[in-house]
Amino acid sequence: MAMNHPGTNDAFTPVEFGKLLNKALQSESVALQATTVVQTDKVGVTFPLWESDPAVNWLAELATITATDGATSGVPVTPSKVGGITRLSNELAEDSSPAVAELAVGGLVNQIAHAIDTAFVGNTVTNGPSGLLSTAYSAVDTGASISSLDPFIAAVYKARSVGAKLTSWVMDPSVAEAVQKIKRATGSNETLIDFTANGDLSVRGHEKVP
Repeated sequence: MAMNHPGTNDAFTPVEFGKLLNKALQSESVALQATTVVQTDKVGVTFPLWESDPAVNWLAELATITATDGATSGVPVTPSKVGGITRLSNELAEDSSPAVAELAVGGLVNQIAHAIDTAFVGNTVTNGPSGLLSTAYSAVDTGASISSLDPFIAAVYKARSVGAKLTSWVMDPSVAEAVQKIKRATGSNETLIDFTANGDLSVRGHEKVP
């Protein structure tokens, strides 16, 4: 008798695809680029939310300041799971060229990133998280086509009016293309938008996630 891989528990010969998969997802998923990623090993996480500030008043000399409280709440989050699996033999993983293992990981990354992004900008997802469309939001009318940065300026100040600060723009590739083609003046070939150090577009200082 001789021990071989099929007869030995996988814990003794682990394949480290997990870290590779996580790093690739960070770079491929729009949602993971546009948000702050929080890691946890708990069944749930509650994020603190500061809803309003304490009140202040103008006072007469020697008048007593009335104490007021700020309003707080919490946002409970239950982590959900999206995943896929494909099985490779040791021989195929080690001997194939091009490396099938890397191709398999790449395929999983593409599908998982797409699932995350679809949920992120969507409404509700069965067994998954609720997306941006499930929350209250303010709309900015861009008209039939985007010919200037005015809609983005409007969005910035709509956000500021409720105390929010925009950090990223998330847009459909067709919209990104239209924005990228906006010129500084009629007849000019110089684009109106900027490029960040990593080659992404920047609209009024806010990075656009492709």
